[in-house]
Amino acid sequence: MNMSDLRERRNMPFLRKGMKVEVNGNIGILKGGDCYGLLIVDFNGEIKYCNPKVKTRYFDKENKMIADYYG
Repeated sequence: MNMSDLRERRNMPFLRKGMKVEVNGNIGILKGGDCYGLLIVDFNGEIKYCNPKVKTRYFDKENKMIADYYG
């Protein structure tokens, strides 16, 4: 799934490839999305598929948190 589709499907217009994310306390870089609407995140060379709205925080280029789904 391309990022445009993922943004629309998940109603998360801020999603961008290369952005910093924190998933369950682990910092990674968003690489894209899969066909099920999951995030593809690189955690220091380890690729994982993550639910974008479960225990996830998103950061902008200035390292400011822009969304928090820790719930």
